[in-house]
Amino acid sequence: MNGVRVGILGPLEVRDAAGQPVALTGPRLRTLLVRLAVAGGHMVTVDRLAEDLWPAGRPADAANALQALVSRLRQAAGRDLVEYLAAGYRLAVEPGQMDAVAFERRVTAARAALAAGELAREAALLAEAAAMWRGPALADAADAPFAAGPIARLEELRVTSAEELFEARLALGEGAALVPGIEELVAAHPLRERLRGQLMRAMYTAGRQGDALAVYEETPACPSSAAGQTSTGCASGGHWSTGRADGQPARSADQLRRPGRSAGKIGREDRPGRGARAGQQAARRGPAGHPERLRSDDKEAFAQLRWVIAALADQPHPDGAVA
Repeated sequence: MNGVRVGILGPLEVRDAAGQPVALTGPRLRTLLVRLAVAGGHMVTVDRLAEDLWPAGRPADAANALQALVSRLRQAAGRDLVEYLAAGYRLAVEPGQMDAVAFERRVTAARAALAAGELAREAALLAEAAAMWRGPALADAADAPFAAGPIARLEELRVTSAEELFEARLALGEGAALVPGIEELVAAHPLRERLRGQLMRAMYTAGRQGDALAVYEETPACPSSAAGQTSTGCASGGHWSTGRADGQPARSADQLRRPGRSAGKIGREDRPGRGARAGQQAARRGPAGHPERLRSDDKEAFAQLRWVIAALADQPHPDGAVA
């Protein structure tokens, strides 16, 4: 192998064996390298490459046009970068030298660490994985039809692994420091209820209980698609998306409900602040958002919030019951 590193977790980045950036000019040349990188070292046939590089219509002599592109790529990044096989081309780069592969390996290793009860190691590996991202996946080929599937898969794993990192750091007692990062991700993915649950827990840990209550009240209902499927990460039927990579199930409405509360008195139907009261949230929080400054008619809502947060964190409930 040639020591070249290829990055597709953001704008295409190529570095030679010495770590120096390699300039690749021309959108089709860059798309060719992205397409080969997506294959993860496997061969891509000439016909497949022609279809993917010229989706609007391949040139009359697609094989020669493709060969010319490969020659330019070899001239820029090294002759050994692309290998020709009987029916196509493959990227001759060690899998670990491609950032997308390295990212997935870190996530897999982090999940193994979680299964072994090594929370600190899990968090460290997930932090390394997150640091590999430089922007949207496959940015140089975002409009190419072949890129849609890989982009969706990588971006979903990016968000899921971020949730797992937040979960690990919450368990390690770092919740207060997580609020800005979780808020940013919630803004980008407002329907992921697991993230909202994590934001509530982080705010609660930071002493911002009023803000946590506002997040609880503002969590939107899950819209259903035409096929009856809920949005990714969004809960339905009174369930919060709290499961982790170790297979823990989501919490149901019955599990989150406090003793003595009747069915249907949990979740969105039970949230004060829907409609007219929403504008009073800031006043209700008071200085620093402490719970003792909540108005008396919000005491029940805050008590419910404490129960939800305890259940999301798999902790004993405030009055001693266990979720």
